[in-house]
Amino acid sequence: MTETELMKQLGLLSKVEKGLAFIKEDEAYSIEEQIDLTCIEAPTGHEENKATAIAEKFKAAGLEEVHLDGIKNAIGLLRGADESKTILIEAHMDTVFPFGSVKERPVIGEDNIIHCPGISDNTRGCSAVLAVLRAIKESGIKPKYNVMFAGTAQEEGCGSLGGMKYLLKEHPEITADISIDGSWFTGITFNATGIKTLRYTFKGKSGHSFGHYGKIAITTHALGRAIAKISDITLPAEPQSCCTVTGVYGGTIEGLHAMPEEVSFIVNYRSNSAEQLVEIGEMVENAVKEACREENAKWGVEEITYSTETLCDAPAGSQEADTPLVRAFEAMIRYMGEEPILTKGGCCNSNVPVGLGIPAVCMGGGSGFESHVHSLAEQYCVTDTYKLNQAAYLLLLLAAGTEETASVFD
Repeated sequence: MTETELMKQLGLLSKVEKGLAFIKEDEAYSIEEQIDLTCIEAPTGHEENKATAIAEKFKAAGLEEVHLDGIKNAIGLLRGADESKTILIEAHMDTVFPFGSVKERPVIGEDNIIHCPGISDNTRGCSAVLAVLRAIKESGIKPKYNVMFAGTAQEEGCGSLGGMKYLLKEHPEITADISIDGSWFTGITFNATGIKTLRYTFKGKSGHSFGHYGKIAITTHALGRAIAKISDITLPAEPQSCCTVTGVYGGTIEGLHAMPEEVSFIVNYRSNSAEQLVEIGEMVENAVKEACREENAKWGVEEITYSTETLCDAPAGSQEADTPLVRAFEAMIRYMGEEPILTKGGCCNSNVPVGLGIPAVCMGGGSGFESHVHSLAEQYCVTDTYKLNQAAYLLLLLAAGTEETASVFD
């Protein structure tokens, strides 16, 4: 049976129809829940309050083994008739905003838009996971395979997908993943754009910009040489990649005429190819090494050294579009009357399972509405918001199967 045929069969089940109808009726509640969770601020590494709130909702819905793990992921289990497979459905709880960014409880405007930092990325995903859980319970569907529900921590920035890395390490029984990260459902992210963000720190002697000129090697000049070499790196159009210096640090305004002892820069490079990511890293490392050598050689000294700190490390990985979970995603989108959009890459929690060879997709893309995520102007349009919840519900049932229908993994 093809995924399209399985989707049609699933759609004919009365319990599935009941769940879809419930989700539409549940829309207002889901939006209010999204607002509630947005007001529980959760900067990366500080998700415990939001995790506790989500865990309580898991308990209220009757999930088993509900707990916060060692990194503050909120986890609950819905047992299936067959426990040989476990399908994970999750959304990350953290936002890029510091505490105090949410000034007041947001409201829905006359234009059906909610303005609030974190309202889309990714509190929308968290509310969708909870709506799917309610629909399964309300409709009385029994999944064929186990389903693990989770709100994950430390996805953003320096968290480097830490919650998902921890979750998969602690739960090797997970056989597939559906991540929800965004506001719509027609975009299919199934490959992983790898990310490396490093801080390079240069150390040497400090001195007066005039009095010590010519007597010591200059840390800032070594840094400048390195950045110039990095800026000359040329990358191919395919696989899509980048290499960007995103910050330079060192010195003080008070010491504006001093040669600083220590300076640093941050470089971020990304690629849709794991092999290309390694090659970019080697080019960056060589640029820094050569810059230090040249600056020291100019003055005939060996004073300047450098060190490296990894700030973000998200794995790259790929899987074929012609795989059961991706085909199921496409079939579900077409069943809902839309056309799927397959992306070549993306960086989200599904990077981790894809990198490990575990089938995974991320839902949340494809909306024509500009959410302004990662900015204080972040916003969310509530028009037809129930459709994302319905899509996630159907995709999960295709992956986990039911008492009356097979899983796409059978």
